[in-house]
Amino acid sequence: MSLSSQRAVTHTSPTVSTRRRGRIVAGATFALIVASVLLSAVSIVPGARAASGGRNAAARTATAQVHIKDFTFTPHMVRVKAGTTVVWTNLDTVDHTVTSGNNSDAHKWRTSQLLSQGQHFAITFRTPGTYPYYCKPHYFNANMHGIVIVTR
Repeated sequence: MSLSSQRAVTHTSPTVSTRRRGRIVAGATFALIVASVLLSAVSIVPGARAASGGRNAAARTATAQVHIKDFTFTPHMVRVKAGTTVVWTNLDTVDHTVTSGNNSDAHKWRTSQLLSQGQHFAITFRTPGTYPYYCKPHYFNANMHGIVIVTR
């Protein structure tokens, strides 16, 4: 018996793997479409850091920073273009939140968790409008209120 007759030959049907690959691609595409629809108005990224890296990073995602220090949101008012991510960073030794509204308005986004010193909370504003916010545990403090104005 020659060596060539002892080799096992395995055949795979290209149509089976092609069909499976097609289903995987279709499923992934559907998942991406659903995710983009769900996140189209306001994207919330708890604990996120501002985007960085790459020479086109600024063109892809503009960011604005708000610091929480000495029981004050600084700056108090932020004016940004639609698509900008606002990042709040707690620099206080006391925990704070970023809560949508003014303690009587309907909430336009969910409140952040309590942010300890050094923690971040980020939201990408996609729809023009006025977005007041406050610190839930310190709503009685006038400096613990702020506003994000989103333009086109």
